[in-house]
Amino acid sequence: MKSYLTLVIVGVAMLCACGTTKTTSSANVATQKTIKVREPNVKDVMTLLERSGYQLFTYDLTSLLDGRYDITVRIREYVNGVQTGEDRVLGLGENKWQVSDFDPSVQAQITPEMMVDPASQTYMWADQLNIGFYPSGIDSVAYASIESSMGGYPKQPFKLRPIEKYNNRYEYGFRQFKIEKFEPNKFIPLVFFGSHWFDERANVIRFCGDAELTSDLSNEIVQYVPHFYIIGIEFQTQEE
Repeated sequence: MKSYLTLVIVGVAMLCACGTTKTTSSANVATQKTIKVREPNVKDVMTLLERSGYQLFTYDLTSLLDGRYDITVRIREYVNGVQTGEDRVLGLGENKWQVSDFDPSVQAQITPEMMVDPASQTYMWADQLNIGFYPSGIDSVAYASIESSMGGYPKQPFKLRPIEKYNNRYEYGFRQFKIEKFEPNKFIPLVFFGSHWFDERANVIRFCGDAELTSDLSNEIVQYVPHFYIIGIEFQTQEE
């Protein structure tokens, strides 16, 4: 009987020991370092696109829909702070089309479902402007899509210039302009697209300075950029 009890006690002790060992093992697994797969988010995708030469600027034009304007995009090129040549002019047309703009025979075919705003009898309107840059496949050329929600220009070329002392190296950056107020019939700069420059004193290539520019180009960064473009917009007042 004593021998039997001894065996039972030993067996229980072994089970307890096994249980303790198992619990310790689980704790070790829980704290073990690992690498987990996760789905990329929107920020990850945007970072990849920007590093690959893609950049998108979007402007909300809805507050202008209570008036009627003819929209024109202008592109100006500068070398060493001086504009070269004439403006590149891209007409985007009127900012809205009313049903009443069409011939009576066409008006009869336009249903409320076809209008962006049946209450005001508006057939189409330009409530947004997109300026998007993308690679051309050639180092010395970049493309831009400049479009409102009513149409535009999907492939505008921008000739680039190499960085000083680096004949085959093209690097450009972006800045946006601060829009202080809306003024009709006046050029409003939106996007600054400029080349990086070589800083001889520091022996580095730079594109640093003000994060946002003013329309008078008085920002310090502008004086260092040897080649740049300004993309802006004009709203010419039209009669309703």
